[in-house]
Amino acid sequence: MEISNYPSLYQINTRVRHWRFLSQVDQAVGIDSWPDSEWQGIAKQGFDWVWLLDIWQIGKAGGSISRSHEAWQEGFRANLVDLSESDICGSCFAVVRYQTTEELGGDEALAHVHKQLNQCRLRLMLDFVPNHTALDHPWVQKHPEFYIQGSTQDIDREPQNYIALETNQGRRVFAYGRDPYFNGWPDVLQLDYSQSALQAAMIDELLAIAPRWRAQRYGDADFTGSLRENLGGGGNDRAVLAQGDYSGAETFSRFRVACRGLLGP
Repeated sequence: MEISNYPSLYQINTRVRHWRFLSQVDQAVGIDSWPDSEWQGIAKQGFDWVWLLDIWQIGKAGGSISRSHEAWQEGFRANLVDLSESDICGSCFAVVRYQTTEELGGDEALAHVHKQLNQCRLRLMLDFVPNHTALDHPWVQKHPEFYIQGSTQDIDREPQNYIALETNQGRRVFAYGRDPYFNGWPDVLQLDYSQSALQAAMIDELLAIAPRWRAQRYGDADFTGSLRENLGGGGNDRAVLAQGDYSGAETFSRFRVACRGLLGP
């Protein structure tokens, strides 16, 4: 399928939509059981892309933090007056593994949805979050050097931006992922792209999922030219859409140059 110069995007909060769907059926099924009319209706409205938000595996740590962080609770209760703990699964950006969560049917279910979308002449967009991971991502134990680290003095001075965790290499202080104008997000840890080993590891993560899906949407990270080199050659069959980093224009500029040509002007 050709990529429109001015594509329109339809975003679905996948877990929420699936919970609603499950309330109408009597068995545990995946997103591949959604009716064809779901996708046909989106296509009839003239959309080009479907962005399935929140499909990747998230860890227990993120859910626990989301259910206990008081500042977030206030926001949750403001939007859902009958809020219960079962309503809070955790942030979809606190990823531990780029595999479709089994609650949604796993990668097989997603592959089926992909085919359904293509039959409706719709393209699939998925998230890829290179700037941070969940607190219980395997790298925290195996490769703590992949993350921005601090000291006990940093925790004393800015407890809202740092956390101490045990790793296979001993106790380390990690920086939360954050927007520089706000406090850190306590369910994610910031990756350190000055580490060439991290850049290589993240590109490997991306290459593992890229052949399966048509497009990935990225957060902000400096992959340099190696990203474009590794993802190039896909023509119109694969697209890279990068999110602008309003807090670090230089980093995003280098990332954009690395991706240029994969989507077009």
